[in-house]
Amino acid sequence: MDVNDYIEDENDPVLEQWGIAVNTRGHVPFYRQLYFPDVYELRQCGYDIRRFEELFDLLENARISHARKVHSLLHVEYASTIFDPNIAKQYELNVWATLHRFGAAEAPPLLKKVLGQAFPGESVTHYASDLMTCFFWSSLAMMARDYVWRAPELELMADYLDFPLKAAFGIEALLLAA
Repeated sequence: MDVNDYIEDENDPVLEQWGIAVNTRGHVPFYRQLYFPDVYELRQCGYDIRRFEELFDLLENARISHARKVHSLLHVEYASTIFDPNIAKQYELNVWATLHRFGAAEAPPLLKKVLGQAFPGESVTHYASDLMTCFFWSSLAMMARDYVWRAPELELMADYLDFPLKAAFGIEALLLAA
């Protein structure tokens, strides 16, 4: 039996302070261990980290099969007839510019920094980098949908940026986007 297989004291005040349910392994998600000024700055931009919890939980539970699917969508030519990563990169810049226009330009780089902490140290592989890109695009899509009422073209861009997540994670991602 491994030391991390269970937690002796499930009423640990540190775990209660993080506000998470204790699982059997005692795992704490990466977004609960973030540098507080980053969380504070994101909140100042109008986005609480709790807004992205379900999305980040999906990243926490990602498997190699999900990463392979995302990798093929981003790097294998003609992997999908309806998704082109170059168009997604253009939409990323367009969404970022629109967020800048509406005063939320600081949120995307902060989210990118937060997602970078999902794979600490030297654990960043090519698959991990692709997953971070996919989840960053989905985070941007969530933010874009907040401003659809001001710029209707954001809805199309948000749907396009969400495609790799929905293709790789299937019904879990569809439920998240609903």
